[in-house]
Amino acid sequence: MISVKKGIIIAGFGAIGKTTIGNKYNNVIDLDHASFKWLNEITEESKGTARYKNPEWPSNYYKALKQAQKEYDIILTSMPWFLIDYYEENNLNYHIVFPETNYIKIIKKRCYGRGNNKPFTDSVIKNLIEWRPLLKKYQDKLLYIKEDEYLEDCLARKGLLSLNVGFDIDYTLTIDDGYYKTFIENYIKENNLDYKYIIQTKEIKDMFDWSLEESKSFWRKERGNLIKEIPPNNKVIELLNEYKENGNNIYIITGRPTEYRDITIQWLEKNNVNYDELIMGDKLKLNSCLKYNVNIFYEDMPEVLQLLKGNNISARCVNDIK
Repeated sequence: MISVKKGIIIAGFGAIGKTTIGNKYNNVIDLDHASFKWLNEITEESKGTARYKNPEWPSNYYKALKQAQKEYDIILTSMPWFLIDYYEENNLNYHIVFPETNYIKIIKKRCYGRGNNKPFTDSVIKNLIEWRPLLKKYQDKLLYIKEDEYLEDCLARKGLLSLNVGFDIDYTLTIDDGYYKTFIENYIKENNLDYKYIIQTKEIKDMFDWSLEESKSFWRKERGNLIKEIPPNNKVIELLNEYKENGNNIYIITGRPTEYRDITIQWLEKNNVNYDELIMGDKLKLNSCLKYNVNIFYEDMPEVLQLLKGNNISARCVNDIK
């Protein structure tokens, strides 16, 4: 699953997802230095409380770090300055992953969400603010994690993790900027029908004051024509292509019936979507994600996101992409 040079050190800021990918991937280890520095057991709840230093610190950690470089592709560490200095002095292969500017609210939410206490959370925020200007001299080592992503996404996007990444099509790779309303209004006019627009919604049956049968009739007749020219979500397509260009496998999984496969392929080609596999007819996405071992999946429907998360798939809501 992971195909990277062994021994790459990722020094990551707090609450960006180190523990998650350390637990998820066999070739990644989360080597938290606090477990080596302090004698009492470290948990998320205990961070920020009184602790007792290990007399073997820090040589015990350096030893563990060197051993981990022999056994793992990626070693995750926190980023105190003494560690950064150690990496520099010993010419180690490392990167610093640091949050983009608009990350304070997200850090707070994630810290409290995983059980951290207020003193620890406050110290994380304080460091986030104070450290940013000090990182300028490490510019060639810096990877910025976006407001809408986790460490797993960032490393895959930058080519340090090689993963299987999936994308839905409708309302994910496509966007409704008024296109559906205009298309249906033209259909109504051309067919001398008398239906009025009600509300912007993903449910076409509820968009106009027509009957369920009439909306189904429209869908049967016009779905192919509608999806031929549906606008692309360029922001998401750009993200998809970045994943692909940096060594990840891309799986497009859609609930569209197989009869629309050719039209869908033409649309993907027209909009320069670079992918490996197109899977049709899977509305809930789970079976296809499990079959193709998808690690991260981008989707718009809350029920699908929840289903995937419940099966250890990193489901990302496309509406959160900045």
